[in-house]
Amino acid sequence: MTTEAVEVRLAGLLARYGPTDGVIRPDETIRVAPGRSVIAVAAEIGIPRQQPFVAVVNGRTSDLSTILAPGDRLTLIPPIAGG
Repeated sequence: MTTEAVEVRLAGLLARYGPTDGVIRPDETIRVAPGRSVIAVAAEIGIPRQQPFVAVVNGRTSDLSTILAPGDRLTLIPPIAGG
């Protein structure tokens, strides 16, 4: 894939949906073609629809319907609970 791809990083436990067969490697980058929404890319990666996450595109929190452009950086982050 060319440099015009979208870079996707899966944070925390979402890394289990990456291409490493369940091995969590949070520093790994997945490259996907641009022109699709965040939710479509998440589905392509294999993240179940019921799995909550926050999408960050180029350092800004984004809506799941955001269409990704060439060169975008998408990070998917699971919710964090604490007290």
